[in-house]
Amino acid sequence: MSYASRVNAGAEFLDTLEPGWYDRVDLRTLDIRNTYNCILGQLFKHFAEGEKYLLDAGAPQHDEYGGCVERKWLDDHGFDLTFPEYMNGPHGHALWLEKRWTQAINKRIAVQA
Repeated sequence: MSYASRVNAGAEFLDTLEPGWYDRVDLRTLDIRNTYNCILGQLFKHFAEGEKYLLDAGAPQHDEYGGCVERKWLDDHGFDLTFPEYMNGPHGHALWLEKRWTQAINKRIAVQA
């Protein structure tokens, strides 16, 4: 799954739950690796608070067999990096994800103007 498709899925989910969410993200301090400056950290004060909010709002927690899908869902929506992906190049992956979030936010700001 590409970074762009991950971020598009996450941005569309936020569009539904939190209209105007992009106005609350400071792109100058956006850092996917930081639990306070990532997308969820900036919107909900900490990644864990944002994760809880998304799960309470309907993000799946378990598959039909009871297996945990929460981490994969967060990764598939551009909110998190999976552990192996992070270990294989955290800075590169994070920078690509940040670039895609920046594009998604700028696109929404331009439409609103």
